[in-house]
Amino acid sequence: MSIQKNFRFTNELFTRFNKLKEEEKVETDIEFVKKMLDCIELMREIKEKEQKTVQVEEYKELQRQYQALLVELGRLQGELNIYKQQALPKKPGKRWWQVWK
Repeated sequence: MSIQKNFRFTNELFTRFNKLKEEEKVETDIEFVKKMLDCIELMREIKEKEQKTVQVEEYKELQRQYQALLVELGRLQGELNIYKQQALPKKPGKRWWQVWK
């Protein structure tokens, strides 16, 4: 792959390039190109961090939903135990005071 040494600009791009170069107080073209490349890399890093942040937020929301489902499951299990106690016949057994007899 060959390295591009000469850029071909339209008049509009050339004007924008020089204007930005003056605003950034950069003297050579290559310094300005390096700055642009650094900015692009920084933007990519920021996008990756934003994506990770979204994934963490989604994970936290799923954890909240999971906890709510566990609470509901516990309630339903308790309700089922009540129905089982009502439906099943009671076993005749010793009372707690009859244990020593």
